[in-house]
Amino acid sequence: MFWKFLKKLQKYHGTSILLITHNVAEVEEIVDRVILLGEGRVIDEGTPDSLYKKVKDEVRIEIELKKELEKQEEENLFGQYNYKNNGLNVYIYTSEIELINCVTYIFNCKSLSEYMKNFTIIRPSLEDVDIKIMGAKIF
Repeated sequence: MFWKFLKKLQKYHGTSILLITHNVAEVEEIVDRVILLGEGRVIDEGTPDSLYKKVKDEVRIEIELKKELEKQEEENLFGQYNYKNNGLNVYIYTSEIELINCVTYIFNCKSLSEYMKNFTIIRPSLEDVDIKIMGAKIF
């Protein structure tokens, strides 16, 4: 409700609004310009689209597992990819160009099917831009 109010205020009254927040995902749809601050300095700035271009080719595939993988099995399944394993979640980072090949591999891999519980493809958000530029998640 509050975000709709701000958007209407901006649209109908031509008002500029300065919004300071750590919740990047919450404001993603309403901002025209973003300034990323770190340790009191401007790290980057631009429109959401111009900032997206910095991570536009990166796609994250999240695989939720039914059970944890043994280290050797993990290497056999994901060693050819840029990935992180967080116990019951595996995150594969790939490009848009390689996405189809990666997804095809995942669904054709019989040994992975016994482990896989859920599968999600996530395209970059402003939070991903922030993480890439700042080097770490805010919270």
